[in-house]
Amino acid sequence: MRRLKKVHEFVFYSAIFLAISFLLDGVVIKAMDLARNSLFDYLLGWITNAMTIVFFLFVMTSLFLWEERKRNYILPLWFSFVVALVVTTALKFLFARERPFFPEIIPFLNMVDYSFPSSHAAVCFAAVPILDREFPKLKWFWLGFAIMVALSRLYLGFHYFSDVIAGMILGYGIGYFVLHSKLCRRTS
Repeated sequence: MRRLKKVHEFVFYSAIFLAISFLLDGVVIKAMDLARNSLFDYLLGWITNAMTIVFFLFVMTSLFLWEERKRNYILPLWFSFVVALVVTTALKFLFARERPFFPEIIPFLNMVDYSFPSSHAAVCFAAVPILDREFPKLKWFWLGFAIMVALSRLYLGFHYFSDVIAGMILGYGIGYFVLHSKLCRRTS
C-alpha cells in the first residue's frame, strides 16, 4: 500500500513538473546559449556521446555488479536500458516533435531525428534506481552523471527542457518498476 502511494505521488508531481517544464523551454534554451564556450562544448560533447553512457552506466556497472557478487541485478539493469530505449523511440515517433536545432559538433546525431522525450536522459535515469539500490554510497555519483548527460542534451541544443524532463521521469519510472518487478524478485 505504501509503495502504491509513492507511485501515485511520483506520477502526480512528475505531471506537474513536466507541465511547468513546457513553459520553461524557451527560457532554458536562451540560458544555454549564454553559457556556451569551447570547454563546455568539448566536455558536454564527450558526456553526451552514447558510447560514454553505455560504457559508464551499463558496462562498467555490470562489471562492478559481477565483481561484488551482485549479479542478480545485471539483467534488470540491462532490461531497464532496453525498455527505456524502446519506449522513448516509440514516443518520439508518436509525438514527432522537431529538435530545437542541430549543432554541427556531432555529425551522427541519432537514428531518430525527433526530440520528445530524450532517450539519453531516459536511459541514464532508468539505471539510477537499480544502481542506487546496489551501490547506495555512490547514489550521488549515479544521479550526478545522469544529470550531466541530461544537461549536455540541453546545452548542445538537441532537446528542449521538457524533452529532458520527460526522459528523466520516464527513465526513473522504468528503472523503479524494473527494480520492483518479478524479474528482480526472481533473481534476488
